[in-house]
Amino acid sequence: MNRIHLTNLLAFVSCFGSTMLLPQASHANTQVMNLSAMDIKVGIQQWGEPQAHTSDAPSASTLKFNTAVTTNADSRLTIKLFKGTKTLTGRVALDSRASPEAAALFSIWAGRVRLWASPLMQRDDPPIPFTLNLSKYGEITLKVDRQAGTAFKCPCDWLDTQFSYTGHEPLTVDKPSRWKNDFVPGAVWRDDKGAPIQAHGGGLLKVGSTWYWVGEDKSKGYNNFVGVHEYSSRDLVHWHDEGVVLPAGSLPSEFRSTGVCERPKIVYNRLTKLFFMWMHLDAHRYSVAEAGLAIAPKPNGPYRYVAAIRPVNNSTFRDMNVFVDRDGAAYLIYAAENNATLYVVRLDRSYGAPRRPEVEGSTWAKIAPGGWHEAPAMWRYGSIYYLIASHTSGWSPNAASLYTAKSPLGPWVYQGNPFKGPDADYTFYTQSTCVIPAPGHPGWFIYMGDRWNPGDLGNSRYVWLPFTITKGSEHFTIKWQSHWNLNHLGKNVNADGERTKHAMGH
Repeated sequence: MNRIHLTNLLAFVSCFGSTMLLPQASHANTQVMNLSAMDIKVGIQQWGEPQAHTSDAPSASTLKFNTAVTTNADSRLTIKLFKGTKTLTGRVALDSRASPEAAALFSIWAGRVRLWASPLMQRDDPPIPFTLNLSKYGEITLKVDRQAGTAFKCPCDWLDTQFSYTGHEPLTVDKPSRWKNDFVPGAVWRDDKGAPIQAHGGGLLKVGSTWYWVGEDKSKGYNNFVGVHEYSSRDLVHWHDEGVVLPAGSLPSEFRSTGVCERPKIVYNRLTKLFFMWMHLDAHRYSVAEAGLAIAPKPNGPYRYVAAIRPVNNSTFRDMNVFVDRDGAAYLIYAAENNATLYVVRLDRSYGAPRRPEVEGSTWAKIAPGGWHEAPAMWRYGSIYYLIASHTSGWSPNAASLYTAKSPLGPWVYQGNPFKGPDADYTFYTQSTCVIPAPGHPGWFIYMGDRWNPGDLGNSRYVWLPFTITKGSEHFTIKWQSHWNLNHLGKNVNADGERTKHAMGH
């Protein structure tokens, strides 16, 4: 082996200029990336959005830091680590905006392995530092759990949190890779093109083995700038983009950019072999309040606008849904009387108009008169009809109401709030839009809710949760699941979606 003297080595290196690095100086290639510089909007949270800010921001003025990411507990930020990721350092603290009684636990995970956890922290506790070696991990999750029973308003800070790495920088992802086939309530939900699904206030219809999901496209804001978007799926988790099937431009001008087209639902009529889309159309500060109808020969359209009407009693028509019974009878359910009362109206055989003559108690009925409800979702199991609705509090969530009946036309009996656990009084920060049977699991159903983000409606999230009903019972419980899988329904998994000794939903 030839030996190289140090003087010869230095001369050899100098001829390459100052860009040449010796092996022992390779650490100079290491780069740093702050958590606040990443795309943190894909974080999974109970409510609100992760926010990046600096020490100049008044929201955390009592803390000294350069950059921070604030997540409102409960929250998860999952980050993909490429080869060459080395360390993660930072500090954690409750933000000064947290409620005085707030308490939360910070933790960092690699899959099911907890790498680090803080003690239970309160608002005035000093920041706690952490340092982790990440060289053997491909993915980590930064997690914040609110202490059970404490106030929801619990913003938590990841202060001066940064990665050191060589090569590709770490990347925030929508959800952990091991949840790729799971429903993840509150996460960004993307279609097969990678775009966030735009089907807000929507509904589902199954045709053969394919599900069709229609909803409001809010990608350009509150008003009807785009139209009704549709997606198709065979497993309810992975969705194909069918495009805008009822463009805003196909509606009368007052229901376009200065109006709204809300809560579209589609049903199939076996007699006419046509698909009917009913929706709420409105304009002029919600003074029009009519039911819109569009028709198509195929479930994925395109749909042709037909008319806008007030179905019965010349009453206002706002948040709505459609229910088709086993005998083929179809019903519109909607907020009427300026949202004071829910109406249920039977449609004629074509599904294209209300059944006539208009007779209260025979062709239409009132549900919870003067109860101030909206966002109705009706379904049937066995001989009992169920209806979930929210109260009227604008974009702010409230406690859900459950009603049951022996007939779609009632009488309907109030059964309380079916949601149980922390944040149940806010329906887990959602508003109902639809309930469907869980395919392949008799007695199981899926609650579909919208988690509205009024500051960025296009980034509103979807919360789908499973629940089971004992046949003949007028009561059931909907519990929070951070993630869940259709294959686990009725099996030994807990409320966090992991296998345990107790069955999900009980």
